Amino acid sequence: MWASEPELLEQGSLWAELGMTLGGDQPPEWSAYCGLVCGMTYTTLRRREQAMLCLERSVVDLDGIEGCDSLRVAARGLLAVHEVLSGDR
Repeated sequence: MWASEPELLEQGSLWAELGMTLGGDQPPEWSAYCGLVCGMTYTTLRRREQAMLCLERSVVDLDGIEGCDSLRVAARGLLAVHEVLSGDR
């Protein structure tokens, strides 16, 4: 699986971190979207802790925004999967 290649793991992590950094200076909707993409990226890279942090941030941002139901459901759904897999639920 490609996620086990060290260079690709590192590059994917750098891109995810960059996405979260760039998203932080944007409107809440964009920041929440960046958090969701970051969470999905870390999920693919099998980095659950980082994925959960990104998804939690995305959920917090989305809870304060009206009209972003599909993003909210996606972020909460993936976060719930991580919580179940980590034994938090």
